[in-house]
Amino acid sequence: MKFSALPFVSALIMLFSGCSAPEFMNGDDARRMLPDTAGDISERAAEFKAAVSGERITGVFLKRGSLNFFAGAPDKLAERLALLGVDAAYIEYDREFFTSTEYQHMLDKLIPQLHKSGVKACLELKMSDNLWYRSGNTFIRTWINPPHDVIEDVAENFARYQLRHPNAKFDGVMFSFDVEFFSAANTDLPPGNLYGWSDPAYGPGRDNDLLVKKGFDTFAALKAKLAAKKAIDGLTFAAAAPIFIPERAAAGDLTAGTVEQFAAEFDFTVFDARKGASAEIGRRMAPMLEATARKSAIGLLLPLSRHAESGGPALRRRSFKQFMVGLKAVEKLCAAHQAFGGVVFDDFAALEDIWEK
Repeated sequence: MKFSALPFVSALIMLFSGCSAPEFMNGDDARRMLPDTAGDISERAAEFKAAVSGERITGVFLKRGSLNFFAGAPDKLAERLALLGVDAAYIEYDREFFTSTEYQHMLDKLIPQLHKSGVKACLELKMSDNLWYRSGNTFIRTWINPPHDVIEDVAENFARYQLRHPNAKFDGVMFSFDVEFFSAANTDLPPGNLYGWSDPAYGPGRDNDLLVKKGFDTFAALKAKLAAKKAIDGLTFAAAAPIFIPERAAAGDLTAGTVEQFAAEFDFTVFDARKGASAEIGRRMAPMLEATARKSAIGLLLPLSRHAESGGPALRRRSFKQFMVGLKAVEKLCAAHQAFGGVVFDDFAALEDIWEK
């Protein structure tokens, strides 16, 4: 009798993969925990909304923490975004849960509420999401990790979601160039990764150059697969990237990644200036905004810290008042250029923290 390893392998995958259901908070509990948006919080929201009102796009990233918290109260999330004047929500792709029934049910409830409040829903995909699948379990990673087309998987899952949820469709896709993820120091990289991101690896044909090219190629492949699956109509495409990519491209250290290339291939691109002071952010963004004649094509990705003091490059603040001073200064500096299209904040939970406290 011929032995088949397939049932054994399948059982091991189920046993070791660590699959679990999303940890969604009960809706009633979430509602009780949310502070009232009246009084000072309402006044702050009005000030924030006024500061960003002239932009083409005011966006936020919705990460797993926010999605889990508001899963049972999607109307509250949409209400709070609208109160702040946010009109685009970039929902972080969650490979672990995206195809699960519970997760899709959450999206099916959330996205119509966003639309009702005038907020577009876009799926944020990272460059690293689309290059490989690597199990978090050492056993599976070592022995049961056959190569396959991950871009095909993502496109198929997205297309299937759009088809099955006609009243809760995504409006677009944001592609993030998380090139630094490919550092040789990153223990999450799969064995045998061809390229490694590092400061000495700039130059035409070298690792950094090849990785940036790979990002554009991956996006093009993803877009082509969505078109082939008839899941592209009506979608807008945005990009997020560290500002050093177009800076290095302008200096001749990269053969891909100029501002004009981003403006040509994406409807909207946001750059992370990697600075904390508003004047420094404005100075670094100015050449990017001057490098394209396309109106409202370029925006600013603003990382926010959950704490007043942060070691990372986040817009400085010790209070909501100080935060607004910095935000208004950045807005004024960037809005002087016709290419400026708006601001996207990297984490709604951090924005909430600043707004409410």
